[in-house]
Amino acid sequence: LPVAVLLNPVVAMAILAASFAMGTFIGLSIMVPLYFQLVLGLTASGAGLALIPFAAGVMTGATLAGRLMMHLRHYRRPALIGLAVAILGLLLLALEAGRLGLLAVELVTAAVGMGVGTVLPVTTVAAQNAVALHELGTATGVLNFFRSLGGAIAVALFGAILLGGLGVEAGGLELVASLGAGAGPLVAPVFGHVFAVAALGLAIGAVALARMAERPLRTSVGPSHVTPE
Repeated sequence: LPVAVLLNPVVAMAILAASFAMGTFIGLSIMVPLYFQLVLGLTASGAGLALIPFAAGVMTGATLAGRLMMHLRHYRRPALIGLAVAILGLLLLALEAGRLGLLAVELVTAAVGMGVGTVLPVTTVAAQNAVALHELGTATGVLNFFRSLGGAIAVALFGAILLGGLGVEAGGLELVASLGAGAGPLVAPVFGHVFAVAALGLAIGAVALARMAERPLRTSVGPSHVTPE
Protein backbone atom coordinates (compact mmCIF):
# COMPACT_ATOMS: atom_id res chain seq x y z
CA LEU A 1 0.00 0.00 0.00
CA PRO A 2 1.47 3.40 -0.96
CA VAL A 3 2.33 5.28 2.21
CA ALA A 4 1.41 8.56 0.53
CA VAL A 5 -2.20 7.40 0.16
CA LEU A 6 -2.43 6.23 3.77
CA LEU A 7 -0.92 9.49 5.06
CA ASN A 8 -3.29 11.64 3.01
CA PRO A 9 -5.29 13.41 5.76
CA VAL A 10 -8.60 13.16 3.91
CA VAL A 11 -8.12 9.47 3.15
CA ALA A 12 -7.00 8.74 6.72
CA MET A 13 -10.08 10.38 8.27
CA ALA A 14 -12.35 8.79 5.67
CA ILE A 15 -10.90 5.36 6.50
CA LEU A 16 -11.44 5.91 10.21
CA ALA A 17 -15.03 7.13 9.81
CA ALA A 18 -15.96 4.42 7.30
CA SER A 19 -14.38 1.66 9.39
CA PHE A 20 -16.38 2.53 12.49
CA ALA A 21 -19.60 3.07 10.52
CA MET A 22 -19.34 -0.13 8.49
CA GLY A 23 -18.06 -2.09 11.48
CA THR A 24 -21.08 -0.99 13.52
CA PHE A 25 -23.42 -1.88 10.66
CA ILE A 26 -22.01 -5.38 10.25
CA GLY A 27 -21.89 -5.97 14.00
CA LEU A 28 -25.49 -4.86 14.44
CA SER A 29 -26.54 -7.03 11.51
CA ILE A 30 -25.47 -9.99 13.68
CA MET A 31 -26.66 -8.71 17.07
CA VAL A 32 -30.05 -7.23 16.17
CA PRO A 33 -31.57 -10.54 14.96
CA LEU A 34 -30.37 -12.15 18.20
CA TYR A 35 -32.05 -9.31 20.10
CA PHE A 36 -35.28 -10.00 18.23
CA GLN A 37 -35.10 -13.68 19.13
CA LEU A 38 -33.83 -13.61 22.71
CA VAL A 39 -35.48 -10.42 23.96
CA LEU A 40 -38.59 -9.99 21.83
CA GLY A 41 -39.27 -13.70 21.39
CA LEU A 42 -39.35 -13.83 17.58
CA THR A 43 -38.55 -16.96 15.61
CA ALA A 44 -35.40 -17.15 13.51
CA SER A 45 -37.32 -16.43 10.30
CA GLY A 46 -39.27 -13.66 12.01
CA ALA A 47 -36.04 -12.07 13.21
CA GLY A 48 -34.68 -12.15 9.66
CA LEU A 49 -37.78 -10.39 8.34
CA ALA A 50 -37.62 -7.87 11.19
CA LEU A 51 -34.09 -6.94 10.08
CA ILE A 52 -35.39 -5.60 6.74
CA PRO A 53 -36.09 -2.04 8.00
CA PHE A 54 -32.53 -1.77 9.30
CA ALA A 55 -31.02 -2.92 6.00
CA ALA A 56 -33.45 -0.79 3.98
CA GLY A 57 -32.50 2.20 6.12
CA VAL A 58 -28.83 1.78 5.23
CA MET A 59 -29.64 1.65 1.52
CA THR A 60 -31.95 4.67 1.77
CA GLY A 61 -29.43 6.73 3.73
CA ALA A 62 -26.63 5.93 1.29
CA THR A 63 -28.78 6.84 -1.71
CA LEU A 64 -29.94 10.15 -0.22
CA ALA A 65 -26.45 11.17 0.90
CA GLY A 66 -24.99 10.31 -2.50
CA ARG A 67 -27.55 12.46 -4.30
CA LEU A 68 -27.19 15.36 -1.87
CA MET A 69 -23.43 15.43 -2.37
CA MET A 70 -23.95 16.73 -5.91
CA HIS A 71 -25.82 19.78 -4.64
CA LEU A 72 -24.15 20.65 -1.33
CA ARG A 73 -20.91 22.52 -0.84
CA HIS A 74 -20.52 21.13 2.67
CA TYR A 75 -21.19 17.53 1.72
CA ARG A 76 -20.26 16.12 5.14
CA ARG A 77 -23.35 17.57 6.79
CA PRO A 78 -25.85 14.85 5.77
CA ALA A 79 -23.50 12.20 7.14
CA LEU A 80 -22.87 14.11 10.38
CA ILE A 81 -26.60 14.57 10.90
CA GLY A 82 -27.19 10.92 10.04
CA LEU A 83 -24.58 9.78 12.55
CA ALA A 84 -26.12 11.99 15.24
CA VAL A 85 -29.51 10.37 14.62
CA ALA A 86 -27.98 6.89 14.65
CA ILE A 87 -26.14 7.56 17.92
CA LEU A 88 -29.32 8.82 19.59
CA GLY A 89 -31.20 5.76 18.32
CA LEU A 90 -28.59 3.38 19.72
CA LEU A 91 -28.57 5.19 23.06
CA LEU A 92 -32.35 4.82 23.19
CA LEU A 93 -32.02 1.10 22.52
CA ALA A 94 -29.32 0.84 25.18
CA LEU A 95 -31.37 2.63 27.83
CA GLU A 96 -34.69 0.98 26.97
CA ALA A 97 -33.44 -2.49 26.06
CA GLY A 98 -36.25 -4.94 26.75
CA ARG A 99 -38.87 -2.24 27.31
CA LEU A 100 -39.54 -1.17 23.72
CA GLY A 101 -42.09 -3.04 21.62
CA LEU A 102 -41.37 -4.58 18.25
CA LEU A 103 -42.72 -1.64 16.24
CA ALA A 104 -40.67 0.88 18.22
CA VAL A 105 -37.50 -1.19 17.80
CA GLU A 106 -38.17 -1.49 14.07
CA LEU A 107 -38.52 2.30 13.72
CA VAL A 108 -35.39 2.98 15.77
CA THR A 109 -33.27 0.43 13.89
CA ALA A 110 -34.49 1.86 10.57
CA ALA A 111 -33.36 5.32 11.70
CA VAL A 112 -30.01 3.91 12.86
CA GLY A 113 -29.52 2.18 9.53
CA MET A 114 -30.33 5.33 7.59
CA GLY A 115 -27.86 7.31 9.67
CA VAL A 116 -25.08 4.78 9.17
CA GLY A 117 -25.81 4.59 5.45
CA THR A 118 -25.17 8.29 4.92
CA VAL A 119 -21.50 7.81 5.84
CA LEU A 120 -20.68 5.28 3.13
CA PRO A 121 -20.91 7.38 -0.07
CA VAL A 122 -19.49 10.50 1.60
CA THR A 123 -16.32 8.78 2.79
CA THR A 124 -15.87 6.88 -0.48
CA VAL A 125 -16.23 9.93 -2.73
CA ALA A 126 -14.14 12.13 -0.42
CA ALA A 127 -11.27 9.62 -0.40
CA GLN A 128 -11.39 9.17 -4.17
CA ASN A 129 -11.52 12.92 -4.67
CA ALA A 130 -8.46 13.52 -2.47
CA VAL A 131 -6.00 11.41 -4.46
CA ALA A 132 -4.55 11.61 -7.95
CA LEU A 133 -6.57 9.96 -10.69
CA HIS A 134 -4.10 7.11 -11.09
CA GLU A 135 -4.52 6.32 -7.35
CA LEU A 136 -8.32 6.00 -7.44
CA GLY A 137 -8.21 2.21 -7.43
CA THR A 138 -5.68 2.12 -4.62
CA ALA A 139 -7.66 4.53 -2.43
CA THR A 140 -10.89 2.61 -3.04
CA GLY A 141 -9.24 -0.72 -2.27
CA VAL A 142 -7.68 0.62 0.94
CA LEU A 143 -11.05 1.99 2.06
CA ASN A 144 -12.83 -1.30 1.36
CA PHE A 145 -10.13 -3.27 3.17
CA PHE A 146 -10.37 -1.22 6.34
CA ARG A 147 -14.18 -1.25 6.25
CA SER A 148 -14.10 -5.05 6.13
CA LEU A 149 -11.52 -5.09 8.91
CA GLY A 150 -13.74 -2.83 11.00
CA GLY A 151 -16.64 -5.22 10.49
CA ALA A 152 -14.58 -8.22 11.62
CA ILE A 153 -13.43 -6.40 14.75
CA ALA A 154 -16.93 -5.15 15.59
CA VAL A 155 -18.49 -8.61 15.29
CA ALA A 156 -15.80 -10.06 17.57
CA LEU A 157 -16.22 -7.21 20.09
CA PHE A 158 -20.01 -7.35 20.18
CA GLY A 159 -19.91 -11.12 20.45
CA ALA A 160 -17.46 -10.95 23.32
CA ILE A 161 -19.68 -8.46 25.17
CA LEU A 162 -22.76 -10.63 24.64
CA LEU A 163 -21.15 -13.92 25.62
CA GLY A 164 -19.31 -12.35 28.53
CA GLY A 165 -22.49 -10.75 29.80
CA LEU A 166 -24.37 -14.03 29.60
CA GLY A 167 -21.63 -15.79 31.56
CA VAL A 168 -20.54 -18.53 29.20
CA GLU A 169 -18.43 -20.17 31.88
CA ALA A 170 -21.46 -20.36 34.14
CA GLY A 171 -23.63 -21.95 31.50
CA GLY A 172 -25.30 -18.71 30.43
CA LEU A 173 -26.04 -19.91 26.91
CA GLU A 174 -27.68 -23.09 28.15
CA LEU A 175 -29.79 -21.06 30.57
CA VAL A 176 -30.95 -18.71 27.84
CA ALA A 177 -31.80 -21.63 25.57
CA SER A 178 -33.82 -23.31 28.32
CA LEU A 179 -35.78 -20.13 29.09
CA GLY A 180 -36.67 -19.51 25.45
CA ALA A 181 -38.98 -16.51 25.08
CA GLY A 182 -38.75 -15.88 28.82
CA ALA A 183 -35.07 -15.01 28.54
CA GLY A 184 -35.84 -11.39 27.65
CA PRO A 185 -35.44 -9.82 31.11
CA LEU A 186 -32.22 -11.76 31.63
CA VAL A 187 -30.42 -10.85 28.42
CA ALA A 188 -31.87 -7.38 27.68
CA PRO A 189 -29.29 -5.53 29.85
CA VAL A 190 -26.47 -7.33 28.03
CA PHE A 191 -27.80 -6.14 24.68
CA GLY A 192 -28.01 -2.68 26.21
CA HIS A 193 -24.25 -2.80 26.66
CA VAL A 194 -23.82 -3.88 23.04
CA PHE A 195 -25.91 -0.95 21.79
CA ALA A 196 -24.01 1.47 24.04
CA VAL A 197 -20.66 0.31 22.62
CA ALA A 198 -22.09 0.62 19.10
CA ALA A 199 -23.09 4.21 19.87
CA LEU A 200 -19.56 4.89 21.11
CA GLY A 201 -18.12 3.49 17.87
CA LEU A 202 -20.33 5.76 15.78
CA ALA A 203 -19.33 8.71 17.95
CA ILE A 204 -15.67 8.04 17.15
CA GLY A 205 -16.58 7.81 13.48
CA ALA A 206 -18.43 11.13 13.72
CA VAL A 207 -15.35 12.82 15.21
CA ALA A 208 -13.20 11.48 12.37
CA LEU A 209 -15.75 12.64 9.80
CA ALA A 210 -15.90 16.10 11.37
CA ARG A 211 -12.09 16.32 11.09
CA MET A 212 -12.10 15.28 7.42
CA ALA A 213 -11.41 18.26 5.15
CA GLU A 214 -14.03 19.08 2.53
CA ARG A 215 -12.08 19.52 -0.68
CA PRO A 216 -14.00 20.72 -3.75
CA LEU A 217 -15.24 17.74 -5.72
CA ARG A 218 -13.90 17.17 -9.22
CA THR A 219 -16.20 18.38 -11.96
CA SER A 220 -14.30 16.70 -14.79
CA VAL A 221 -11.93 13.84 -15.34
CA GLY A 222 -8.65 14.51 -17.10
CA PRO A 223 -5.60 12.35 -17.81
CA SER A 224 -3.86 10.88 -14.80
CA HIS A 225 -0.52 12.52 -13.99
CA VAL A 226 1.88 9.76 -13.14
CA THR A 227 5.24 10.77 -11.76
CA PRO A 228 7.94 9.27 -14.04
CA GLU A 229 10.38 6.88 -12.41
